[in-house]
Amino acid sequence: MTPSPDRPATESVEQRLSQLLIRLDQRIDDYLDFLQQLHIAIRDSDAARLEQLLPHDRALQQAVDARLAERDQLLSELGVDSLGAALEKLGQPATLQRQRESLEDKLEQLRQQLMSNDLLLRKSQERLRQSIGILAGHFESPRASAYSRKGALDPDSPRRSLARA
Repeated sequence: MTPSPDRPATESVEQRLSQLLIRLDQRIDDYLDFLQQLHIAIRDSDAARLEQLLPHDRALQQAVDARLAERDQLLSELGVDSLGAALEKLGQPATLQRQRESLEDKLEQLRQQLMSNDLLLRKSQERLRQSIGILAGHFESPRASAYSRKGALDPDSPRRSLARA
């Protein structure tokens, strides 16, 4: 059976898609590593490390976006609008299927890490707001109480903020 004239072009597209998925996978790994380092710096309140890391965020996002743009261009050349449709059109090659599954797993890890960083950042901001509010005397800590000379809680003792102490 002679190969059709379309087969070499299809193989070329398949190879290009495989190489693109490998590069995208690598960029997502880089971004995951960055987000994990960022998480540690936020958790540890390491301002110096945050200053080192944050300038890299934009470049990593742009690298992932560039790979996604390449993917969109390749899908357009195939006349499809999704990776699933491209795989279907190419006959579901096993290598591309595995790459797609790996990519989907990493994208889920990326989503989870972004959510974790967001939650940690929000908690840190809230603790900072509360601390500043208490220090400035804007509101009292719910745990703040005055003690009598005998060491017992004295609910009648006037409370003073740390700002007035």
